[in-house]
Amino acid sequence: QALLNHEIDFAVHSLKDLSVNLNPELPIIAYSRRADPRDALIINSCVNNNIFASSSLRRKLQIEKLYPDKKIISIRGNINTRIKKLDESGEISGIILAAAGLERLNLKNRISRIFDTSEILSAPGQGILACQGRRGENYFYLECVNDLNSQICALAERSFSRALNSGCNAPVGAYAFIDEKNILNLEGLFIDEKSKIFYRGKLSGEIKNPEAIGRNLAEEIFS
Repeated sequence: QALLNHEIDFAVHSLKDLSVNLNPELPIIAYSRRADPRDALIINSCVNNNIFASSSLRRKLQIEKLYPDKKIISIRGNINTRIKKLDESGEISGIILAAAGLERLNLKNRISRIFDTSEILSAPGQGILACQGRRGENYFYLECVNDLNSQICALAERSFSRALNSGCNAPVGAYAFIDEKNILNLEGLFIDEKSKIFYRGKLSGEIKNPEAIGRNLAEEIFS
């Protein structure tokens, strides 16, 4: 709303929390170089129980598969609030958060374990910061921070999510990278919350049309 009212020139978001269906008047105008896209576990070694906490359904369902002996409960608040609850409540033994957020807040020392994307597939856009601006304005001054590789990967991941008609809270994972041969590799995941069925697949292609790769992978995993 501040952008629409011309109160600010651009806004900065964690891309994973930004809707895949944006107002066309407010496009993404720059993508940061990607930080660690993976999820991390923080343990309270003083609490000896089988209760983990997460605010994300995507994480919850994957953690349940990875640790079938754990009970996953919901937790709210910003990173510092969640860590404080872990340290002081005495009710939970671990929380799962984005590694990039912990690193940006100089909390990397709290990480007990980093999950490989084969264990917990990241949210689309995780680890990338996005600048959102107004359509038609000249944002030449952001060219120096825009990372083309991040942009290409983000377009593929968000296209996959959009093709599934999913929001940022849906149990959808997607992670793309560009290899040494300049090929875009995308892995996508959709979890049926009721049946607990994991629909997962991979697709590679040329970097010139990342959104098509995202759409095609979404179609492929349900074919």
